[in-house]
Amino acid sequence: MAVYGSIPVYKKDTHSVKRFNRHDLVLVKLNKKQIEKATLVNSKYPEQITHALLCGPYGQILGSEDHCLKYYSAWLEVFPYLFAKRKKVKRAKIINYKTTFNLVDDLIAVQDALSELYGVRPPPPQFKQKSGCCLFPFSRK
Repeated sequence: MAVYGSIPVYKKDTHSVKRFNRHDLVLVKLNKKQIEKATLVNSKYPEQITHALLCGPYGQILGSEDHCLKYYSAWLEVFPYLFAKRKKVKRAKIINYKTTFNLVDDLIAVQDALSELYGVRPPPPQFKQKSGCCLFPFSRK
């Protein structure tokens, strides 16, 4: 076991990419009670807290919808060893309302450690392709 930042990294089977213990990126819309708790805990941050981005065991980010969406949309591709899929939910049980300090640094450290161990990138995330007549209304046939 090696420790990078505050997160332990365990060496697993190096032959199978499918054995990664990847987590979900979860974007949560907070209710009024959760917003009050989050605002109390994160009082030094000036922006209004309405959403949370839960990053598995690595931590969480609390902030406005735009602030959380910025990371939600990018981190699945940036950290393929850490996150398998992303999802939006309206309710989730949140235990810790404190925004994780240096979350990005911890994620980078773990991602680098895993990429050194395995040397191969996990398969890219599969996004469902939207279909419909309005997506390409002027395409040539």
